[in-house]
Amino acid sequence: MPVTAQLSFSAPDWMVYAVAGGILAFLTLIFAYSRGPLRGWPRWLALFLKGLGLALLCLCLLEPSWTDTQPRKASNDLLVLADNGARLRVKPPGATESTGDRLSTALRGDVPHTLAPWLERLGHDFRLQTYVVDSRTRRTADFSELDHTGYATTMLTALASLRERFNQRPVAAAVLFTDGNGADTAALEEVLTRLKEKPVPVFAVVGGISDPGAQDISVTAVTSEVSPFEDAPVTLTVDLTSPTRAYDRLGQRIFIGTDQTVDCSVDLVGIPTAVATPGNERWLALFLRFDRQLSDPRTDGNAQQVYFRRDESFEIVVRQAPEGALGAGTKVALQQDELLICDLRLVHGQGQILDADIDLGRRQAFIFAEGDAVAVESGAWNTLQPLVETVQAALDETDAELTDHFTGAARRHPATAIDFAPHAFIAAVTVQAALVELLDKLLTTAA
Repeated sequence: MPVTAQLSFSAPDWMVYAVAGGILAFLTLIFAYSRGPLRGWPRWLALFLKGLGLALLCLCLLEPSWTDTQPRKASNDLLVLADNGARLRVKPPGATESTGDRLSTALRGDVPHTLAPWLERLGHDFRLQTYVVDSRTRRTADFSELDHTGYATTMLTALASLRERFNQRPVAAAVLFTDGNGADTAALEEVLTRLKEKPVPVFAVVGGISDPGAQDISVTAVTSEVSPFEDAPVTLTVDLTSPTRAYDRLGQRIFIGTDQTVDCSVDLVGIPTAVATPGNERWLALFLRFDRQLSDPRTDGNAQQVYFRRDESFEIVVRQAPEGALGAGTKVALQQDELLICDLRLVHGQGQILDADIDLGRRQAFIFAEGDAVAVESGAWNTLQPLVETVQAALDETDAELTDHFTGAARRHPATAIDFAPHAFIAAVTVQAALVELLDKLLTTAA
């Protein structure tokens, strides 16, 4: 099947002469046939045929040629990369299979050690280059190695490496099967720069948990730095990752980027968080709050510098509670305009944060707008009449209507509004009509 086709002319310089000659010849034909003996449709047919012949002769002066490009089968490489990260084994809420199970089913054939039928069909037109990617990039013939046990996924690094490997070969496209989470997201700009040098189409087939409630901020790494001086504080760093959006209690949208590093050695005002007394503990809290990223500075009419762009952004702050005895330390109070990510527990002389030190029990939902802070428009509603035009008032009104209906206090259905399926000798279609019909027939039988 042709991929591209075009009409080209070998002598485009003759275009002016061909057009001028064609117009002159056609005018001559019109003049000759207007004075000729032919009349009626024969004259018009002869004029059309001769005009068509002159047009073809003029076109031949330009030496036209029709060319198309048709790929040769199995001459181009198609890269297929499958994510082998262990996180794909997580099952979405209420699902019977994980994202990894669905990915394996899509890539493997029904018969062991075979590819899926759609990949087999692609193999007739392309040279398939199939790989499994986790912390390493491995070649696979049938994706039988796809067991989702990798502790990290370096999809971007694998893509850049394979592009270099196939630099001297024709690559039709690269297809990535992943959930979009990787351990090498910092290399995105570098990979894009390398791909621009020799472009190749990249198609990402993204799968994963689509439930908004499953979005999360995860702890990807914990590092510690210890100074040889006895009284120097320990620098504790927690790496957070999750591109998402949040809303605080005021309804402000917080856009969260990826690969965020938070220094836990000091709090938001610069006070060290280290526990000074042996036998004590201290709780830290990581909060997320709204901020604006100022950019594009300009000078206004008063010669003052102002920032033209004030994009929605975020800030992760560290707050600390007072020291307390082991097991009796108090946690940081929740903040009105901030969202709690996690609590961290520190003890005297601690050099690193372990999983047991991170408490997610109080973590707040990342969509957290008060119902009475969101407006509604109830003008076109027929049943609900909230006291005020807010979501909270509308929900309260809905609850009251349902309660009255379920308890029979109001909104009761009349028997004429309840459907009835005709049965035996009862032909009515509502409960009211069925009861009337039954009583009438009973009375008739008794009489």
